[in-house]
Amino acid sequence: MRRKTHRKQYVHRKRPPKRKGKLPMSRIQNGHLRRLSYVAFVVVIVIVLFFAAANAVTLKIDGKFLPSYASEAAEIAAKSKESDFVLSNPSKIYDSTGKLLYSFKGDTGGSYADYDEIPKDVVNAFIAIEDKTFWKNNGFSLRGTLRALVSVIKNGSMTQGGSTITQQLVRTIYLTREKSIGRKIKEIFLARDITKKYSKKKIMEYYVNSCCFSNNIYGITDAASVYFNKKPNQLTLGQATYLTAIPNRPALYNPYKNSQGIINRRNRILSAMLDDKLITKAQYTQATNEKITIAKRKTAEISDYATTYAIHSTILYLMKKDGFKFQYKRASTNAYNAYKKKYNSEYAAMKETLYTKGYTIKTTLNSARQKQLQILMNGQLARYSTRISNGSFKLQGALTVIDNKTHKVVGIIGGRQDSNTSSYSLNRAYQSPRQPGSAIKPLVVYTPALEQGKTAYSTLRNIDVQTAYDRKKSGYSIQNMGGSSMSLAQAVFKSVNGCAIYLYDQVTPTVGLNKLVKMRFNTVMPSDYGLASALGGFTTGATTYEMANAYSTLANYGSYTQADCLTSIKDKDEKEIYKAPASERVYSESASQKMTGILRGVITKGTASSMNWSAYSSTDAAGKTGTTNSNKDAWFCGYTPYYSISVWCGNDDPEDTSLYGGMAPVQIWRSIQSYMLRGKETAHFENASIPSGYSSSYSSSSYYRRRKTQNSNNSTTTGNTNNAENNANTNGNTNTDQNTSQNSSNTNSQSSAGNSSTANSSNNTQSTNNSATTNKQTQSSAASGTTNKSTTSKSSTSSSASQAASSNANAAGNAQ
Repeated sequence: MRRKTHRKQYVHRKRPPKRKGKLPMSRIQNGHLRRLSYVAFVVVIVIVLFFAAANAVTLKIDGKFLPSYASEAAEIAAKSKESDFVLSNPSKIYDSTGKLLYSFKGDTGGSYADYDEIPKDVVNAFIAIEDKTFWKNNGFSLRGTLRALVSVIKNGSMTQGGSTITQQLVRTIYLTREKSIGRKIKEIFLARDITKKYSKKKIMEYYVNSCCFSNNIYGITDAASVYFNKKPNQLTLGQATYLTAIPNRPALYNPYKNSQGIINRRNRILSAMLDDKLITKAQYTQATNEKITIAKRKTAEISDYATTYAIHSTILYLMKKDGFKFQYKRASTNAYNAYKKKYNSEYAAMKETLYTKGYTIKTTLNSARQKQLQILMNGQLARYSTRISNGSFKLQGALTVIDNKTHKVVGIIGGRQDSNTSSYSLNRAYQSPRQPGSAIKPLVVYTPALEQGKTAYSTLRNIDVQTAYDRKKSGYSIQNMGGSSMSLAQAVFKSVNGCAIYLYDQVTPTVGLNKLVKMRFNTVMPSDYGLASALGGFTTGATTYEMANAYSTLANYGSYTQADCLTSIKDKDEKEIYKAPASERVYSESASQKMTGILRGVITKGTASSMNWSAYSSTDAAGKTGTTNSNKDAWFCGYTPYYSISVWCGNDDPEDTSLYGGMAPVQIWRSIQSYMLRGKETAHFENASIPSGYSSSYSSSSYYRRRKTQNSNNSTTTGNTNNAENNANTNGNTNTDQNTSQNSSNTNSQSSAGNSSTANSSNNTQSTNNSATTNKQTQSSAASGTTNKSTTSKSSTSSSASQAASSNANAAGNAQ
């Protein structure tokens, strides 16, 4: 019988019908609440992590937590007043006697425009390009802040501002220009608090009146007047937006220099206004096609050497205080160009602040002394009377005087000047680097060699310079090259190039040039790290300020202090903000003393012996001549225990001047140093004896005659090219630092004559009279005291030396 199989019966149930209508509200709300709670939780975590990270960063950088920034910002905002936003407080610079050197008044009187007087187009233009959410935000932009934060994470520093109009305003009025996280955080808190205290219209009013429109012009009223000879309400749309394009980068967008760049930015502003429906298409077309004509400039450049240098020193100090990182070691030419671009931008921006911040600046420069230094230099160069098309002298000169005890610049002359000279703005003493020639040798060759164990009596080999260059380029050693032997001291006395190259190869250019980097030489380039730099063959060169500061380091026995001319900088609230720079060791004390002794020999028996220093002063003096190829640049850099002075002579367009370092530069140095030493006790260097065993009857003129013959036989030497090794003297055996026989004989005869009638040249009547009237005024203002490590005698300078010094101004120009 067949068994029945029971199969399980599956019942297919129908799906329940869809509910008609909406879900109950309670279920919907519960779902939304859960999602919102998740989002809120994530947001809270992100905020907590953000603030924790921000606190960690600010604590590491500034040692502060976020609440500290908020507290500081709140305090500033609470004390703020409307007068803070009226930028009519010019800075003032004074000389050492309290005489006003310069007041930063700018091109106009600082007119102020109320909100109702500001054109609507100006307001809309700023909002369209700078801060689209201005009317709605709380003073800061979250998006902009996050963008700035991302730049910090990506680049390790603050490279993007992300600032609103309010943030820009508070930064201009209350904060520094430093790009740092701490400053940005404080800026955000302060912008928030200022927004709470003042209305949006007031903030816009303050902003428009505090904007810099280039050329030291602040506020829309003065900008309209200077550039268009109009009142603000008379500006066209094209002109109004043209002006609003300038404050973004006033140094770049200068109407007198880069009007097309401003027009390009103006058109971007007009495009943004069109996109935001602030103007019509027809208005946009008309404004972009409008021709811009700038009114003629009314003011002239500052042309006083003391003032321009005082301004320069002030700007550099404020940049440093503001957090700018100065660079002196160059990784590459491209890196240097990038740095220079940033430097120039920050420099120009800081200069603008001098017209509004109300600083009181006191300096070590003396107006009467400056006048006398100018007279003395003019007199020594009087025979070189050729002028160029603008009325300036073709042959120029520059000098810097540094007090070795205070490390302050007490005199600076940037060029020749007389009543026929047209207005000038170039201060060659710090703005015109030139090839230093052999004046660089003590700094990069001989003092480092003395640190490495060499002595004045170490034997050097006078190798052929050009052959040494060729062998070095081919990878061969130059230490086994042949050549006559002489001592290190003799090589310095006679300025023998072959010996310097031979020794520099042992010292190495890296060691030598790093000394210059430590002393803040500004234009040491990667291409300079070769043998040619031993002879002053640099891509760019050095200024008299840099050279005087370096020689002052030797005078201070290897201790370097960055010199400036500042004694005080007070802000508008009379708070002192200046702090003198610290000293640092560059050379060993022993090596510096030995180098000083050798350089004393240069003056008594070497290439500078023609100055006959002993006839003018009993105070010790040390120094080095320098001359470049084809006599394009002539130098003398030297020092006494009191002052270090660097002198340069040459043409602005480098060409043969027929000058050597032992000619006019030596005579200028002697006259300036003698003048500065009036009333000083005789002083001597400590442990800096002239190496013994050498003849004191060295004749520089005989070396000149040999050099002159070599020059005539090597007329193809070009010098001063972009190739650093071609810039140096490549003739090897002797240096261009020799004196003309005429100069040597004239100087010696003049020195032996003392106050004889040879000093009464008719060409120097004016110098004589001016000198006599100025000496009494400037004697009391000369810096006093003795320098560190020097010995002074109780008796004043000898009678004959005093007579020679007092007649120095009268004889200016005769010892040529």
